[in-house]
Amino acid sequence: IAISILTVMSQAIRASTILHFFKYVPGREDWGTALLLYNSGAAVIAVMLAKWICSVIGGKKKAYIILNLIFAGLLAWFYFIPEDAFGLMVVNQILMAFVAAPMMPLFWAMIADTADYGAVKFGHRSTGIIFSAGTASQKIGWSIGPAVAMWILGVSGFVSNVDQSPETNHTLRLLMSFIPAGFAVATAVITLFYKIDRKMEKELEESLRVMNLSSDAAE
Repeated sequence: IAISILTVMSQAIRASTILHFFKYVPGREDWGTALLLYNSGAAVIAVMLAKWICSVIGGKKKAYIILNLIFAGLLAWFYFIPEDAFGLMVVNQILMAFVAAPMMPLFWAMIADTADYGAVKFGHRSTGIIFSAGTASQKIGWSIGPAVAMWILGVSGFVSNVDQSPETNHTLRLLMSFIPAGFAVATAVITLFYKIDRKMEKELEESLRVMNLSSDAAE
């Protein structure tokens, strides 16, 4: 649940800020729309690479940590991109899509492993309640993330449809970069405490195989 909420918050804070940033900082709201379009296209491809990324890095847990740390680095990079360098922003966004999009299928794969862990440890499955907890936690993240972003903007003096102060513009840039990056780093740290690494994945697979064979024999 903690991994899920933090993951979503790192993405939701930025997603809820994009159009505000481009409207008030470079003054090009159409850039924000275009950036979201490029992001969607890259994300579709990236999701299909999730299994390959996991196998190359060496397990879901390790992949999740590394992807979040790379995501944090790319978010921090955005802070230093000049406001008129749209091409560089597109490159930055596409790279972020390639590391952020695989996190969701990896998360649900980790949820499935958690259900397997419960089946082996306690002798019965709680798949439904475990997946429901995953769904609920994502909804919590998508509720809290935008609320946090709007609260921070409000504190900075943001007023809709007027020229923003330098302080508010700087806050918008932080909401596009270092603030969500902090949540991405927190996600990586929390994931360190997730027990199911590649070694345990293989142990669970073998234990479940034995349990299924025993069940078949009993029948």
